Amino acid sequence: MKKPLLVIATLLLGTAIGFFIGREQMRQEIHGKLTSFQKSFSITTKETPEDHSTKMLFLIAKDIEKQVREQEKIAAEQRKKQDEILRKKHEEQKKVEEARRKKQQKQQQITQMKKVIKISQQKVSELKQALSNASKQKKQYFSDVKNRKKIKISTKYTLHGEYLKRPSVMISIKNNSKTVISGGHIFLSLVDPKRTTPYEEGELRFNIQGGLEVGESKQKLIYTLSGFDKRWKVSGVDPNDLILKNRKVGFYDAKGNKIWYSDWDKENEDVYSKGIEGYKKMKKMLEEYEERLKKLQEQ
Repeated sequence: MKKPLLVIATLLLGTAIGFFIGREQMRQEIHGKLTSFQKSFSITTKETPEDHSTKMLFLIAKDIEKQVREQEKIAAEQRKKQDEILRKKHEEQKKVEEARRKKQQKQQQITQMKKVIKISQQKVSELKQALSNASKQKKQYFSDVKNRKKIKISTKYTLHGEYLKRPSVMISIKNNSKTVISGGHIFLSLVDPKRTTPYEEGELRFNIQGGLEVGESKQKLIYTLSGFDKRWKVSGVDPNDLILKNRKVGFYDAKGNKIWYSDWDKENEDVYSKGIEGYKKMKKMLEEYEERLKKLQEQ
C-alpha cells in the first residue's frame, strides 16, 4: 500500500511542479508548505521516517492541486470577464458602425434630394418663363387682332387689263388705327359659293403708294395675282361668280416693318393650357420634394 501511495503523491507533486515550473513565487510557496508540514507532523514511534515523508509529500501535493484548481477557476473567471468586455466592445463598435452607416445613408439621401430639387426648380423656372412668354404672345395677339380689325379692308376678284385680262384683286382699305401703314399682305382663297374646295389659295403682298395715313382710305386698288400665270384664272366660270376671301391679313408700318403680326390659334391655346396644368403639377411636386428634404434634415 505504501508504494502506490508514494507513486500517486509523486505524480501529483510532479504535475503541480510541472504546472508551476519557472514560477519563483510558487517555488517559495512549496518550500513554505514543506516547512509548515514538517512542523505540524510529528514522527510517532509507529511511523518510520519513510512513512512520514510519504505522507507529507502526499499532503503537499494535495494542497498544491487545490491551489491549481483555484488558480484555474480564477483564470476562467478572468477569461469570462475578458470575453464579456470584448463582447460589449464589439457590440459598441457595431452600434457605432451602424450609426455611421445610417448617417452616411441619410447624407446620400439629402444630397440626392437636393439634386432633384435643383433640377425641379430649374424646370419650374423654365416652364414659368415659357408660360410668361406665351401669355405675352397671347396678349399681343389679341391686341394685334384688335388693331388689325381697325383697318377695314375688302377684296374683290376681277380680271383686269386693257388688252390681256389678268386675274387680279381689287382692294378697298380704310385706316382707322393710330398707325400709318405702307402696305400689307393677304392670304387669299378663290372660291365658288357652290363648291366646297377652293379653286386656288395663295398670299399677296401689296404696297400702298404714298402709304395710308391715320383716318385715310383708298378704294379700288388693283393688284395682279399671278401675272401671266393662269393658275388664278378659272376657265368656263364667270369671274363675277367667284369670291376672293382674305383669310388672314398683316400690315407694315411707314418704315416697312411688320406690325400686328403675332399669331395664336387653337393649337397654341391647347399647348398653353397644358403648360399651365404642367406648371401647377411641377410646382406641387417641388413643394413635396422640399418637404421631404426638410423631414430628412430634421431626423
